[in-house]
Amino acid sequence: CSTGTMKRAVRCMSSEGRIVDNALCSPSEMPTGVDACNTVPCEPCDSRDCSGHGECMAGECTCKSGYRGMECEVPPSCSGELFNNGTCCRGVIALDGRCCEGSTAVLDARGSCCSSGVLDGCGICE
Repeated sequence: CSTGTMKRAVRCMSSEGRIVDNALCSPSEMPTGVDACNTVPCEPCDSRDCSGHGECMAGECTCKSGYRGMECEVPPSCSGELFNNGTCCRGVIALDGRCCEGSTAVLDARGSCCSSGVLDGCGICE
């Protein structure tokens, strides 16, 4: 897979078969001198290892029992979400990057932590 470029020399010819300046030919009648080739997409699983906790099929990770996440990166021991550094947040991660924990914790309409889980009619934490 990958992409490549195919190049060829294109010359303008008169009706008598002589090579003439390209400016004398209509650009719409001249073939292209450069074309893309080898445009078949790469196998999407070639670059995915599913964190070693799953198997990639048709570009999607199928996780082993207990693991979850797009790359099977969340272990069974983590009931919430993972931070980029791999530590577990046992709740949800707010837009400011902090862990919003608690049995009733949710994110409000602004993406802020609402530990109480009680939102007003506009979706803002009370």
